Amino acid sequence: GNKESEGLMKRNKVSGEWKNFMYNGTFSHNSNTKESVSNIISNHIHKANYFIKKNPDKSIQHIEEVIKYTQTLPNSKTNEYLSFCLLQIGDVYRDLEMHSNAIEFYSKCLEIDENTFGYYSDDYVYTLDRLAFSNYLLENINESIRLFKECVEIRKKVLSKNHPSLLYSLKQLYDSHSFLEIKSIDELVSLKTEILRAEKEVNGKLSVSYINEMIELANLYSDLGNCAKSMELNEDALNIFDQMMIEKDFNYLTLTTNLAFDYGCLSKLDDELKLHQLALEVSKDIYGQKHEEYANSLSNLATVYINLKQEKKSLELNEKALEIYQKIYGTNSYDYSRVLNNMALAYTNLGDFKKSYKLQKISLNIIKEIYGKYSDDYAAGLNNLALDLLNYDDKLKESVELQYESIGIFDSIFGLENSYSLARYEILGVNQMIINDYNAADSLFIRSLNFKIENYFTNSYN
Repeated sequence: GNKESEGLMKRNKVSGEWKNFMYNGTFSHNSNTKESVSNIISNHIHKANYFIKKNPDKSIQHIEEVIKYTQTLPNSKTNEYLSFCLLQIGDVYRDLEMHSNAIEFYSKCLEIDENTFGYYSDDYVYTLDRLAFSNYLLENINESIRLFKECVEIRKKVLSKNHPSLLYSLKQLYDSHSFLEIKSIDELVSLKTEILRAEKEVNGKLSVSYINEMIELANLYSDLGNCAKSMELNEDALNIFDQMMIEKDFNYLTLTTNLAFDYGCLSKLDDELKLHQLALEVSKDIYGQKHEEYANSLSNLATVYINLKQEKKSLELNEKALEIYQKIYGTNSYDYSRVLNNMALAYTNLGDFKKSYKLQKISLNIIKEIYGKYSDDYAAGLNNLALDLLNYDDKLKESVELQYESIGIFDSIFGLENSYSLARYEILGVNQMIINDYNAADSLFIRSLNFKIENYFTNSYN
């Protein structure tokens, strides 16, 4: 459009002056700017950038000199040279991680850019992007989202769908949304879908960047519990990867593992087994048999064998994974604890409750050491230990106590009447009946029923 063309023409004209200024120390476009001042400013900008990592204090001293000399420049709303200086000052402060200062000077620069080059100009959006990113780094997330949205809207109006700058702005906007403590997965899905379309326009489907965006979008659908959509995206990504015939790398390993989990979510156990077996071979080829990723693949495959009622095969794989984790992290790591817990489950299925209880207890102590008593992992471990104790007649009361402790921790973390505790109310109620505490059992059954009415039946009816 006319606004875009006007802005770009000004951009081209001024960029030539900038080059002249940077290489010759002069800026002839503005006759009011003395050559000696531009030489001084050029020198200080150069030194400010030079000392950013070597001596930050010196860098600040030089940038303060730049600020002092820019105050002698004509205070015009269309002063291209002043805009250039303000942008340089903002960049130095950004690189010094003094983001509040960077925001101050980017904001001043933005006002001049709008009047000089136009709202739809490359210069304006260039500065706007820097301002948005500095707010992001300062964790002013809502402001960064607002500014990145403005970048996206401008670039949508003046750029083609296959322009890399539009794709870049969309990704920056997505990253800002991801940083929010309370984020809408649906909104992230919408943004990531738009990014995927832009990625296809810019780089085409047969590209690693397009595959990575598909994997991330699939992960979002998985978080929403939509395993079918996640599976569809991961299958397409795997087909593209195979078409490209490139070397299998970490992305390929991630893709095969995620697709295996999708199949497991949809109860396609044979497909899940096949993909986890493939992931194991890929991790072996990439990392060898002593690496954490290989241990992860062993553990994932072991879990499938538990679901297929092949506990002995599962134990064999988990023992290999356990040995690798021990050599890498020692015996006090989350992964070591997780594998012990999975092995305990296999022994439970085999009816060896003594071994299961022993492993659960070791796993629980590790979790307690890492996260403390008031964590959801510890609460889940308490519940698993309690369920093992149900198999011993003389341990029922101890099991009930552990279950109450587990529910108490879940309630303290997620609030009263949460879904984690709900899953345990009915089991605990049955246990209370076994030990003849019918009042406690009634209370638990009522809490469970009320939670279901409020959260499931009422919503379904509405």
